Amino acid sequence: RPDQLAHFQARLSQGLDEEVAWRRSFPGLDRGDLDRALYAYALDGDYRLYRTPIRLDDPSLAVGLLPEADVHATRAQLAAIASNFSDRSRARRLAQAEMDEALRADPDNLAALLARQTETDSPAERIVLLRRATAAHPQSGLAWLALANLLDDTAATAVEAEAAYRKALERLPDSDLALNNLAWLYVGLGRAEEALPLAQRAVAL
Repeated sequence: RPDQLAHFQARLSQGLDEEVAWRRSFPGLDRGDLDRALYAYALDGDYRLYRTPIRLDDPSLAVGLLPEADVHATRAQLAAIASNFSDRSRARRLAQAEMDEALRADPDNLAALLARQTETDSPAERIVLLRRATAAHPQSGLAWLALANLLDDTAATAVEAEAAYRKALERLPDSDLALNNLAWLYVGLGRAEEALPLAQRAVAL
């Protein structure tokens, strides 16, 4: 039901109440019947199956003791994941407490800074945290990519966003997300010729 789904998404984006949007977009389809509808579609629906080879490199493992800050940062990440499946408010409080402990033990802990910025609603505060992360960990491609994405989303200068994407790709040359997002930045700047090879590389990955 691609057309109905598109109408549903459009109505949600216009601020229409979810239940009203559902009834108008999918008349006669009760939400309680979704599992049966999806099962029937999986058996007899008109869909395409794409196969693509995936290259997996042999992993390298390092065994050692985690610093205290990394332990708290890991616990914060686990609590953030748990918030999707359990008491959200309790899990978020636990995540915040663990991030506080991680940053108390190490104010520049990379995992804690990255986790903290995802839990912060203020774009300005997120930028401060990510600038701190890239300054303390200039070789972290993840930190540069997070900063680039945020600069791109907050309509910061394109020059600064581009530079952050470039630094991310220097450290993560096979990041399809960084390639894709930098390509879109170039498209928005009218630099489609520069965007195309980046997009093609992202698709290939």
